[in-house]
Amino acid sequence: LVSTSLSQLTVISETILQLMYPFQWSNVYIPLLPRTLRRFINAPMPFLIGTHPSFLKEPLDNLGGRMLVVDLDSSTTHCTNP
Repeated sequence: LVSTSLSQLTVISETILQLMYPFQWSNVYIPLLPRTLRRFINAPMPFLIGTHPSFLKEPLDNLGGRMLVVDLDSSTTHCTNP
């Protein structure tokens, strides 16, 4: 999840988890990624991370692995390495 509105990132992240009920997300979950932990975006496992767009300095296709990026500001999605 990517947005300039940090409060929106947290609310949307929590909503996604609630919509999974009765299932539970058991992988990496960081509703609001601090700048110091931005290397987690390259994690080789499933994750749900909310981040500010400025943390994605390199092009999305260069991040590695398959990833679905949802831009909440522009209501668009981008799939890397489909």
